[in-house]
Amino acid sequence: MFVTLASQRRPVPDVASVPMKELKRYRIELECDYEEWWRYNLYISAACYDADGGIADYVNLSDKVYDIGSGIESRTRPAGYARGAKVTLETPPCVRAEFFLYAVANTFPHSDIIRNSPPFAAAVACYTDGRLTERTEYAVNQWGGLTLKKELG
Repeated sequence: MFVTLASQRRPVPDVASVPMKELKRYRIELECDYEEWWRYNLYISAACYDADGGIADYVNLSDKVYDIGSGIESRTRPAGYARGAKVTLETPPCVRAEFFLYAVANTFPHSDIIRNSPPFAAAVACYTDGRLTERTEYAVNQWGGLTLKKELG
């Protein structure tokens, strides 16, 4: 499992004029205890906005277990991959943030019969300045994965 985190900072227009009470840190966590969660590559990105509504920063995270299409023959959990994975992405201080979450299947489900591959649960928790503001469970389609957009602030 490889996790990468990137930030692409852009100059923030007139940050001194933005009252500090408006700037907050936003965090999103994606957690799943599904036994075959390793079959999904996770991508989370966030656009961070300033008081004028412009993008002030961009951060992203990639948790890639397998390249898409690899592992199809063996369909086994990689050595050392722990069940109950959680990935977290936090923004630098900003007025609001838009998060985009993707869980993309890197191989087929255990069974090729759709009815034998029911959806499973994954939880998304949203935080503002360290305070939990929302926690929602989503049904993840084993064939299609999960795509979400969350707006905070």
